[in-house]
Amino acid sequence: MPSKAVDLYKRYATAWSAIPDQERRSILDSVLETEISYRIPRMEGTGHQVVIDDINDFQAKVPGGRFALHSVSEHHDVALMEWQLILPDGTPGVRGHDAIRVTPEGKLGQIVTFAPSTLEPQGS
Repeated sequence: MPSKAVDLYKRYATAWSAIPDQERRSILDSVLETEISYRIPRMEGTGHQVVIDDINDFQAKVPGGRFALHSVSEHHDVALMEWQLILPDGTPGVRGHDAIRVTPEGKLGQIVTFAPSTLEPQGS
């Protein structure tokens, strides 16, 4: 049986797929805290709209793209999710990581994205 973190994250990842906006908002309402802390390499912010805007940008750049969960490492209320971009034709794309925190209320309270993964540290 998947953990709470894995279940939440899989539902969150579904929101990145090419689905109707209302379905996306419904999914995000069910898995994200209202004031979620959202940090990606190019920006950071709080709240659902920041996440929705990022998803819309992604779907504009990669229409029909989605993300698949590749591996998980977790303890207590935190987890490191390794994901992979799946292109619209099914071709696997880049991999990256999301560090997440699950709130006592059982929702995602923080997402920090590291993408894409590289084999060597930057600047070496």
